[in-house]
Amino acid sequence: MPKRGSGKLYELNGETHTLTEWCKLYGVPVQRTQGRISGGNYTLYEALTTPQENPIKSRKRKEVQKHEKDNGDNRRKTACE
Repeated sequence: MPKRGSGKLYELNGETHTLTEWCKLYGVPVQRTQGRISGGNYTLYEALTTPQENPIKSRKRKEVQKHEKDNGDNRRKTACE
C-alpha cells in the first residue's frame, strides 16, 4: 500500500498504485509516462505499454525535414535572382 501523501492513485485491472509504482512494475520511465497521461493522448495502460519511438529514426526524420527545408529556401532564392 502506498505511503500517505505519496500522490494520486491510479487503478488498472482492479489494482491501485501510484504512478511511480506502476512505472516500476512495467519498467518504464515515470517522466515519459506522466507526460503521456497529462497530455491527454494516452490512457494509463497505453502510457505504460506503448513503446518509445526510436530516437535515431526520429533524429534522421528531423534531419531530412531540415535538409528539405534548406533546399527549398535555396531554390526560392535562386529563382528570384
